[in-house]
Amino acid sequence: MAVSGALDLLRAASLVRPGESTVEPEYRFKHSLIQETAYASLLRERRQELHRQVAEAILRLNPEAATYQPAVLAFHYYRGGDDEQAFPFAIRAGDLARRNYAHQEAIANYDVALEVAERLSPEAVAPLIRSAFVGKGTALEVSGRHDEARAVYQAMESFARRTNDLGLEAEALNRMATTAVISSAPESAVAAMLTRAEALAREADDPLALARTLWNQGLRLRFRDPLRAETYFQRALEITRRPACLLQANGDEFRELEAFVLIDLMASAMTSGRRHAALRTGAQALAAFRRLDNKAMVADALAGLALLHHEGGDFDTALAFSDEGMAISTAIDNPWGVAYNGLARLSILADRGEWTEALALGDRLLEAAKRVPFVGVRGSLCGVVSHIWLDLGDYARALDYAQQMLAIVEGASEAGLWKIWTHGVLGRVLLAQGDVSAAAALVETYRHLPEGVIPSFQDFYAAGPTILAVDLALGEVERGLRFAGELLARLEADTTNRYVAEVLLCRARLHNAAGDAVDPEVDLRRAADLLERMRARARLFPVYRELAAALQRQGRATDAERARSLASDAVRQIADGLIDPVLRRSFLARQEVAAWTGAVDAA
Repeated sequence: MAVSGALDLLRAASLVRPGESTVEPEYRFKHSLIQETAYASLLRERRQELHRQVAEAILRLNPEAATYQPAVLAFHYYRGGDDEQAFPFAIRAGDLARRNYAHQEAIANYDVALEVAERLSPEAVAPLIRSAFVGKGTALEVSGRHDEARAVYQAMESFARRTNDLGLEAEALNRMATTAVISSAPESAVAAMLTRAEALAREADDPLALARTLWNQGLRLRFRDPLRAETYFQRALEITRRPACLLQANGDEFRELEAFVLIDLMASAMTSGRRHAALRTGAQALAAFRRLDNKAMVADALAGLALLHHEGGDFDTALAFSDEGMAISTAIDNPWGVAYNGLARLSILADRGEWTEALALGDRLLEAAKRVPFVGVRGSLCGVVSHIWLDLGDYARALDYAQQMLAIVEGASEAGLWKIWTHGVLGRVLLAQGDVSAAAALVETYRHLPEGVIPSFQDFYAAGPTILAVDLALGEVERGLRFAGELLARLEADTTNRYVAEVLLCRARLHNAAGDAVDPEVDLRRAADLLERMRARARLFPVYRELAAALQRQGRATDAERARSLASDAVRQIADGLIDPVLRRSFLARQEVAAWTGAVDAA
């Protein structure tokens, strides 16, 4: 019977209906159950033959389908039992979906490829099997499923060993090492993986695997020994930039690895307090990832640059980067990018006293961060939220978030990353509660800054002011002034103005305690000038309050009154933004707010 006649019968029986295509005739089953019943009625061999015929017809009539519709071809060849054809089309389909950040579709197609690969000879799958494993693992990582990604790389290692593929085994070990470092796995385990990966890469004469191994060596050291890490990073860059490597068929993989090295040079410089160097390599990484159209890593670079601009006091640029990175990360369902980019916006809202919005954002970011294995971001978010509650006068909640930060950081890594930052956050809360001895015990060991590059100098952005506040509380004025001078020398060298302003306030308080008349005013006016440019009201009002007191002691009543007025304006602007009356009352009831504004406004 002709096709048209058969279709007429099916339509008369109400089994099919015309489709929506206006280009070519199209028919659809009226219900999925009809389709399933018809399909199940066919013998297995007949179903397979029909699937193969459909795939071949698609390619014959539309050869471009191999490029634009690989998932359809993979499906029909897979159902048709043609593993040799299903394998490459499934990988193409996975790659296409992954580039479009359709994570689940990508993973499903890679799963088909990996399933049929087990039924094919190692020689048949060798050219493409790496793409299946790496593609699936990458899709899982971007979507926040890091444990599953690690399992994929472990399966990749097993496959490589079984088939004696040295380059593939080196790649698997490198991927496992990267996920282990990001998850703060024990150092010894990562070192062992990379030792074997390097040996395999050299034996296989695989420059990409070798460069990736060198990058991973830098990755594991970047927060503990940044200068040593940078020697590995530079060696990796040298390989990725070789013309012979870039001219290979996989030249874009070398370009992408170069961009990864650059972004980790940024991270290493950022955490060690070398902001200018971090800005340079971060800008290079961002440009490289934009050229490669790697959206997840564009967002990663934007997040790092946003934090660097926040540290420098350029809040508007920081917000522009942060907002772009959050938009990208939300669109591709990347929880890491959401949490990391949100950190800069959260910090700026905290500094500007926009705490209603900040607390709501903090909740969203901490929820996203549950899918992020990197302790630095999760811990930092808790630290910022703790500071907001401290500013609001709710010391119990401030302590809760500080303790959450402590649990995240100290329970995650044998390297002890971000402990100084964490102890600074917790110490600040303890000081507010009047427990000076407990705060002093937390930060005492950190007050001596060694010469040269300090791996965790960024931690002192939070811990430094706490140490200075402890010295003030203990009456150790000279010791505090020396430490403030050391901090400022480093911060000013890289124009880390957000924290320069905070340390200037701390030093002014120490000068006041020492009975100085002029030095406090100089520091406070500098701090106020920096903070006014940032519109950082929450950091400004303590500066103007301190300036008013210093000017009053000098007998300059008019100037003191103007400083008090500026402080009062900042407080009222913050209070007006607190929609929740409980939060508003809590803020205005703080002793350091109410005592000098003259009244507690509970309205």
